[in-house]
Amino acid sequence: MYWWCVRWLLVSKTVFGSQRSASWCPWLLLTFCCVVLVLTEASVLSLLAIAIDRYLCLHMPFRYKVIVTQRRTLLVVSVCWILSCLLGFTPLFGWHNLSVVGYYSTNTPSTSPNSSQCTFLSVISLPFMVYFNFLGCVMAPLLVMMFLYIIIFWSLHKRLINSCPLARASLLREKRLACSLALVLTLFGCCWIPLHLMNCLLLFQGPQAVTPGMLYTGILLSHANSAVNPVIYACRIPKIQKAYSQIWKRLALKFNCFTRNRPIQQSITSH
Repeated sequence: MYWWCVRWLLVSKTVFGSQRSASWCPWLLLTFCCVVLVLTEASVLSLLAIAIDRYLCLHMPFRYKVIVTQRRTLLVVSVCWILSCLLGFTPLFGWHNLSVVGYYSTNTPSTSPNSSQCTFLSVISLPFMVYFNFLGCVMAPLLVMMFLYIIIFWSLHKRLINSCPLARASLLREKRLACSLALVLTLFGCCWIPLHLMNCLLLFQGPQAVTPGMLYTGILLSHANSAVNPVIYACRIPKIQKAYSQIWKRLALKFNCFTRNRPIQQSITSH
């Protein structure tokens, strides 16, 4: 999405090439960058909601179905997305790097509006990324999730020791599910925290602390997390694996029907 935005901005500047176009292009880039922040925050809050759900399932097994209803689940999902939009679109309300004349990056030696660069940090403020996004919107939920999973695994360990064979099978399934979700959480932290740490270095030590290669590697690693998660869900969680297989079977069936009907349609059109 980011590179598509960059390409679109360059094309718009080439085609329109006016001062009016140059004035709203930075705001369009800022909006696209905020969309990336919204999607990232939605992932964090979704992982937090899943951790709370597992905690309730383990510690309130008899009241779980009463507490976690379909209506409340939809409400939690809606709240997660509303909060994600409020937190992710915060730069649009003033916490950004846009100026009246132009836009420029705070982590570059040149501060002239004429040396503008179409980059993420040219419109998003580094203090916002470090103090608000990293510490408040990413690290705080991650610490809460780590605490919840520590309680979950400790409780499962004690129950497995003192459980009967019938209850042991159910606890083992719960443990496998918790391990899969904890793996997703671990990979999320490993993929995103390096980029946030680089932002901290840029803020406190300047642009010389992070090379472009390191920064691009961190960006690539953060984007790779989105590609890894579906594979983990499919390999580790049986229900999602079954849903994926059903989707692929339906797509294969539709493709076979399309290829079979295509020669018939061609013969009809030829006559």
